[in-house]
Amino acid sequence: QRMFAGHPGRYIEDLTAGTAEVEAPVLVVAGDADHVVGPSHHTTFRYPRQTVAVLRGAHMAFYEDAEAFDRAIAAFAKALPR
Repeated sequence: QRMFAGHPGRYIEDLTAGTAEVEAPVLVVAGDADHVVGPSHHTTFRYPRQTVAVLRGAHMAFYEDAEAFDRAIAAFAKALPR
């Protein structure tokens, strides 16, 4: 579904209940000052095999602290079973 400013589609739908059904390893990256979804929104996720990385930054922590983001991804990938 296409996203438009006046018609956000499923973006506003709460899909957190379905996180418990995801069997794959998941890296959840959150910004400690995320003003869009809130800095603790990730605590509602229930991925059975989740790893959480809380980075300095807001909603674009991957950009605001790119080095920490890269380290989080590298650590997550390294920990995956081969």
